[in-house]
Amino acid sequence: MSKAEIYSDMKMPWWISQEGGYPSVPKHVQVILASICNMSCSFCAYRLDGYSSNELFTDGVELSRFGHNNPQRVMDTKRALRLVREIKDSGCLAIEWTGGGEVTAHKDHERILQSSVDAGLSNALVSNGLKWSDYFIDEILTKFSWVRVSIDAGTAETFSKTRQTPLSSFDKVREHTTKLGSAIRRFNSKCVLGTGYVVTPDNWQELVEGVRISKSTGARYVRLAAMFSNEGVEPYKPIFSDIKKLIGEAQALYEDDSFRVIDLFRERIQDLMDGKPEYSGCPKMWFNTYVADDLWIYKCCVTSFSKWGRLTSIKDQTFSEAWKEAADIMNKHDSRACPPCQFNTGNRAALYMMQSNPVHIEWP
Repeated sequence: MSKAEIYSDMKMPWWISQEGGYPSVPKHVQVILASICNMSCSFCAYRLDGYSSNELFTDGVELSRFGHNNPQRVMDTKRALRLVREIKDSGCLAIEWTGGGEVTAHKDHERILQSSVDAGLSNALVSNGLKWSDYFIDEILTKFSWVRVSIDAGTAETFSKTRQTPLSSFDKVREHTTKLGSAIRRFNSKCVLGTGYVVTPDNWQELVEGVRISKSTGARYVRLAAMFSNEGVEPYKPIFSDIKKLIGEAQALYEDDSFRVIDLFRERIQDLMDGKPEYSGCPKMWFNTYVADDLWIYKCCVTSFSKWGRLTSIKDQTFSEAWKEAADIMNKHDSRACPPCQFNTGNRAALYMMQSNPVHIEWP
């Protein structure tokens, strides 16, 4: 299980090589069932005042008394069930259930996600893992293509402090992740279980222990990343070299044939240093779109809940109808106006594939 297998930047170029250009509908859709969350992470881009993904995040919605910028908004269950069918009927292949907030904060998340399995779509989940039932683990998640649990700490104290959650939550998340790992083996499931660790100034010193804990759950990998905020790369400048050393230490200690430490941290730091993209087109938004619980389609997760990223609404039309409207707007998109992008490498590779006569093509 390597980066080249599951986080390859060559997926969009592969599709372009097979189909000759951008797809008529996205290959997969990120769906946000809920903006409300049962945790309040200090590094959550949606909740950072002034960040692009916070611009419209709380608009017109009552805020929860718990957490910061925590809107009490979820997608209507009937609309979510219809959306699953519409995505399937459109020809899309997969749904990634993610945030926004926490997917399992939606009271009907099991029913909705089960409907997506029943529809024959490939499914994935990004979750904090706190509110998983045994039924959810055994009967639904084992049928998913992949699940990634946000760990982001090496101790219960740091987990609690950075997420405003009880100390007991850390062990509960570890327990649920371990249960899923066991269920995957028990049912001989093809689901790929991973964990996420967003490296921040508050948790970087626990990185090695966080990797150890991730491996102990039965996860196949841990994905290391960096936070995106208005401060850009500044918070990392004093600690970047130390973090690189710890990543190397974690890889040396815990990588083997059954577990990988996928280092996207350095790539994300480079993305932050690059600033706005230098290219105008954006293949990513054609292959992977984002449907939020405010019933708007956004260009991507980076531009979600922002005026720049907003495309069109599914409130009074189907996903396919809305996608046709969105395509007209996307054709006029210029990535050079975007905030720092997490998809630079894949976008650059796909854009190269789209060229009819690249410079020096005779020098491979």
